[in-house]
Amino acid sequence: MSCFLRICRNVVEDAVMNYAERVYGSAEKPADAERVITKEDIMIPEALTKKKKTTIGFAA
Repeated sequence: MSCFLRICRNVVEDAVMNYAERVYGSAEKPADAERVITKEDIMIPEALTKKKKTTIGFAA
């Protein structure tokens, strides 16, 4: 369980860093710079989005 919580914490920390880079990373402030983390800021690790194909019984 603690491994999953660690992954969640890393996802949130990365989202905050992506937000900060998007809003404060350039010399001029983007026009759409909202003070909200968007879905573009959140990067889910591939291991969590990949679906495992589990074969039950004999595999050909």
